[in-house]
Amino acid sequence: MTYDMGSEMPEVGRGPTNRGIIWPPQCCVPAFLGSAVATLYERIAALETEEVRRRVAEISQVVLAPTDRNPWSLPTSANVSEFGVTRRKARNSFASIQTLLAGRTDLSLDIVSLNTIADGMYEDAIADFSRESGASWRGG
Repeated sequence: MTYDMGSEMPEVGRGPTNRGIIWPPQCCVPAFLGSAVATLYERIAALETEEVRRRVAEISQVVLAPTDRNPWSLPTSANVSEFGVTRRKARNSFASIQTLLAGRTDLSLDIVSLNTIADGMYEDAIADFSRESGASWRGG
């Protein structure tokens, strides 16, 4: 995804529990992981605080392009292959994201082709995956 520096940051994750939460570019993995943890622990209001979203992005070690809007002073790189969050970083940061948002770490993370989730469909993907795996999930 690329965004014009002069435009508004897009909303990420326009699902039913999102409440218009905004993340910077390249933050789809922190947005997805944060939303999943907050939703499954019924702590979605925690993500309404910009400082908490910033911490989730930092914990995930997300990397932005030098031209991306960067309101949280996240690391940048000119190397396209470094943009976003790697699978290893996502896996390694998941327990810390759970601790930040819920104070516990009893969820596990299975990475299933994260790059195939369409923009803005993160919460829908969580609900679909939960139904397929038999996990309990309530939006709202």
